[in-house]
Amino acid sequence: MEMNEQFTRALDLMEHTWLKAQDVKSRRVIIPHEVGEMEYMNKTYTGVKAHCCTRKEERVFRVDQILEISVAA
Repeated sequence: MEMNEQFTRALDLMEHTWLKAQDVKSRRVIIPHEVGEMEYMNKTYTGVKAHCCTRKEERVFRVDQILEISVAA
């Protein structure tokens, strides 16, 4: 199953590891709301709009920087 499909089908908490700037890995628990084409500084990318339980705010994560995803326990 592709990563986009996993986020689209998920209604529960998701845990993902993603690559931040300078190749630093970060692990977050999120509640995904939307997967699709997003834009930032006139550049389009596929992203996941989600509530980040770590930051306690809405965040957007680039799909191409997500290394691993799973349903949170």
